[in-house]
Amino acid sequence: MSDKAQHLNLKAETAEDLSIISGAVQDSILRVQGIMYDKKAKSLTLGLQRFRREADKPTRILSGLRFDGVLGVKSSGIDKANPEAFLVLLSIAFEPEEDGAGELIFEFSGNGKLRAKVECLEAMLLDRGDPWAAKSVPDHDTDN
Repeated sequence: MSDKAQHLNLKAETAEDLSIISGAVQDSILRVQGIMYDKKAKSLTLGLQRFRREADKPTRILSGLRFDGVLGVKSSGIDKANPEAFLVLLSIAFEPEEDGAGELIFEFSGNGKLRAKVECLEAMLLDRGDPWAAKSVPDHDTDN
């Protein structure tokens, strides 16, 4: 099977679905300018260089992660004045409310955090293009 045939195309409508996407995008690299909130369209899109854990060799691929029904976005620990700065995405979680709405919480290395209020959980992860060799392999050694 070619690498091109291994593109991920994942959808999330539950917190459990989102945990699968969160695992797939862990250690993705993106620029601050790669976080795009469209208030009118109620969408939040992240342009990622996703580390492909599912591949035989350490590779990255361009990916888009889109959330719909987004009512607002807040951030902390992210320097929006430097759009070229790199971020490393560590995890995404969903805190549901009783009516199906809730809050998405994006954790980045360096204590960066993004919170997005959503009407409901609706996410899509799509890979595109050809993968390339990763320059390094993420290491989450917790033995300190």
